[in-house]
Amino acid sequence: MGLRSADGFRLRPVFSSDFTHFDVPDFREVIPEAFEMVEKGFVIEQDFREFTFTNAAMLHTRNNPGFFKGTVVEQAVADELGLEGASPAATA
Repeated sequence: MGLRSADGFRLRPVFSSDFTHFDVPDFREVIPEAFEMVEKGFVIEQDFREFTFTNAAMLHTRNNPGFFKGTVVEQAVADELGLEGASPAATA
């Protein structure tokens, strides 16, 4: 399957949600609702991971590899993208 355009180009969409919007009464339901794409067979789990994590990490680190430095996701981003230099605090 995969996220590809009609011409076969790999798409890299990024998950976004205005979960504080008036029509989202319970923000804990936003991700499970989005995961229905996997449950219904529209995408595979790897596509969903890229949609909700990898693509956003790539977007933010492309011009600034240190974008997540000092954050709780620094090590996860470094591991996902093969980046070096995660701070020791990120591994704790």
